Amino acid sequence: MLTKISTRTKVLIACIIFSVLVIAVYLWVLTGILVIDTSPAGATVEIDGNFAGESPVRKRVFVGTHQITTVKSGYGTLILREIQVERGQKLEIKRKLPALIQSNPPGAEVYVDDEYKGKTPLSFEFQPGYHKVLLKKPKYVEVFKRFLVADMLMKPMPIFYLTPAETVYPVNIKSEPAGAIIYIEGNRMGETPKQFELPADQYSIRIFKDGYQEITDKLLIPGMKEYETVLEPLIFYGSISINAQPFAIVYLDEQKIGETPIELEKVPVGMHIIRLARPGFVDFKRKIKVEKNQKYKIGIKADEWLLK
Repeated sequence: MLTKISTRTKVLIACIIFSVLVIAVYLWVLTGILVIDTSPAGATVEIDGNFAGESPVRKRVFVGTHQITTVKSGYGTLILREIQVERGQKLEIKRKLPALIQSNPPGAEVYVDDEYKGKTPLSFEFQPGYHKVLLKKPKYVEVFKRFLVADMLMKPMPIFYLTPAETVYPVNIKSEPAGAIIYIEGNRMGETPKQFELPADQYSIRIFKDGYQEITDKLLIPGMKEYETVLEPLIFYGSISINAQPFAIVYLDEQKIGETPIELEKVPVGMHIIRLARPGFVDFKRKIKVEKNQKYKIGIKADEWLLK
């Protein structure tokens, strides 16, 4: 025998069905899902300023534009603006946390690969490869680091501790040609021309440029306000062995060198003209390209001379 359903029960069932429909509309029409992951994980995630959990985070949000903020100790703050979520969409976002460049005391100017980026504490996204970081702050010694960022999880950067500077003196270092690498006390400090501020002392300096002779010297601070040097090109040599029967006077690039037999031990690399002269005979000429560390032989027999 069927039990008659009361009006009150019918109303309750209708309300439940309506609520389910409202929730379904809310879930499908008005919201989407944000999945937020960071490398490394465990970052505090805020969506539109509200705490959403620690990464990885899965959160249902209203359709529209959102702002995501991630924070993790030892890393820079990552802010993603204008994140658009569509109806029923599952949007997955994965990001590597930026590095956090810190100094003690804070407020130091940060230069990455010789470009000013801001002041500490500074969030910065490094690309894979070698990078140079220079920190400057008035009345403190400059701090310079060179390191490799691999295409993988980057560990938190150590804090740069700035040492109060002694009285420092400016010195301007130049070279001709410019673009030579400067080493002071064995540390790479940049390229010429460059101005430094150094405490009073004596420093070893090395200036190097490909294709030129290396310069090693001493810097006396504060005695020197400017250090300028002219780099001499590196010259490479080959050798030429010359013989002639019965004899000949030898000219290298029209400069008399001597008589055969003769060994020319240090001939600069490049094109040269060898001329062998013998009274009553036509000069013997040979063009030769000398290459680094190569030895060449030139000779003429007695019956090869041509009478004038």
